[in-house]
Amino acid sequence: MAICSGPPGERSHIRHYRYVGIEQWQVHAIIGALPVIMHLSLALFFLGLVIFLIPLQLILAYIIGGITLIVYALYVISHLLPIFYPQCPYQTPLSEFILAFSSETSVIRFQTFPDIQETCLLSPEM
Repeated sequence: MAICSGPPGERSHIRHYRYVGIEQWQVHAIIGALPVIMHLSLALFFLGLVIFLIPLQLILAYIIGGITLIVYALYVISHLLPIFYPQCPYQTPLSEFILAFSSETSVIRFQTFPDIQETCLLSPEM
């Protein structure tokens, strides 16, 4: 984007016009999803590497597969921790999406089973 020149009022209108477009197209959600997409592509690469190495070097394939499994297990756990511990410092856009999705599904479950809703709302853990 080019920086506009002109009077401050005109620049502020152009900036607001661009800001509304960014909000309307939810650019922040797209930017927040980019690291997740990159991690998914990296996981697929390592999966392909392990499958490629199995007929060539079985021990090396097990080592790379084990390290990849441990790293991605920690990655998934770090995204699930904010659901159980709201003050967890590992909150990311993906963990916020998972939290929103899990709260929506629990609302559906609570509407289906009213006796569970009373128990969970009175629980001191929540």
